[in-house]
Amino acid sequence: MAENGDAAKVLDFERYPTAQKLVARCQEFFKEIKDLTPGKDLEHRLNTDYGPGNPFYEDFCTCVRLGLIEGWVAETRLDGEKYRRGKIALPSAENRFFSITTVYMDSEDEYSGQHHGHPYGEINCVVQVDKTAELRGMQGWQGAGWTSPGAGTHHYPQVRGGALVALFFLPAGRISYTMAPDAPQPLGFAILGSFSPKFSKPGFALVITQFFCKDSNPLIDSEYLGIAPIVIPNKTSNIAYADIMTARLFSMLEDLTPNGGAYLSEGDFQQPNLNQVFYGTNYGTLKAI
Repeated sequence: MAENGDAAKVLDFERYPTAQKLVARCQEFFKEIKDLTPGKDLEHRLNTDYGPGNPFYEDFCTCVRLGLIEGWVAETRLDGEKYRRGKIALPSAENRFFSITTVYMDSEDEYSGQHHGHPYGEINCVVQVDKTAELRGMQGWQGAGWTSPGAGTHHYPQVRGGALVALFFLPAGRISYTMAPDAPQPLGFAILGSFSPKFSKPGFALVITQFFCKDSNPLIDSEYLGIAPIVIPNKTSNIAYADIMTARLFSMLEDLTPNGGAYLSEGDFQQPNLNQVFYGTNYGTLKAI
């Protein structure tokens, strides 16, 4: 495999009408998503609103597949023919300062590419060459559709089930090939509503401290996750913020602890799946005891 992580020449796309069409369609797409932030929420939105059947997605797939035939997609070999990369366009005002890159990967078995980080996140259109091919993003395996790693994340790109092209867009063209594979993934800090130390206003504060067990989730390199809600004695506000905890915040915590017991509040009477939430996959065993 090539040692230079960023090894790939920039395409002279003016030589290829199909490449010109791809860049033009990308620029139209960038106008629509220019104010959106890479991450899990954007990934869900792209798969919901811009997935297979959407004109942008279908045009991207058509251009990229033709580009493979014409020879301008992923020209630079990183590991023979099965792993190649090509820069279609660098960040520019016309591109809303996104770069455009293609990566070709082909393997029936799970195959890992070069480890890299996303300083500002990434937006990645998965173009299947083989209908069974899947790309592994931060949220798991993805066939036809999109992945969108958030800012500060890092991973080994992986493919299985055949050949595909990752058509990806980087804000400001930023990508890092020097981030250590065992570096911790980012965790968030969120404050919802308003908070007054004198409890003069209704509100809610949520602080996520970076503690977690690496053995239970290899994406996070710490020891424990502590969440401290601060709720103000106002019945209407408390109900509203309890709804936020149940409907929104718990899903975020659940994603960080797959198959584990994780909960925001022992008093969350709204939790629809209490046994699973509190005890994870161990509930049946504990009940038997």
